[in-house]
Amino acid sequence: MTVADQRFILQSLWNPSTYFGFRLTRAWKVEVQNHKVVVEKVKPLFFAGLRPNAFKVLVDDQLVAEERGY
Repeated sequence: MTVADQRFILQSLWNPSTYFGFRLTRAWKVEVQNHKVVVEKVKPLFFAGLRPNAFKVLVDDQLVAEERGY
């Protein structure tokens, strides 16, 4: 993720636990220039690895983007 010319690593190829898990919802929280940025990923219940995920980006608890994809 890149915000205000700063790059933040949310998942690492070298850490499999960032990719595999049984939870359907995962959230990453970052503080950027006194703003709280939260990226939420929600996996579907059935066939989670084969179906698109829902992503939300919140800045200071306000929804700024919402997408579906892989």
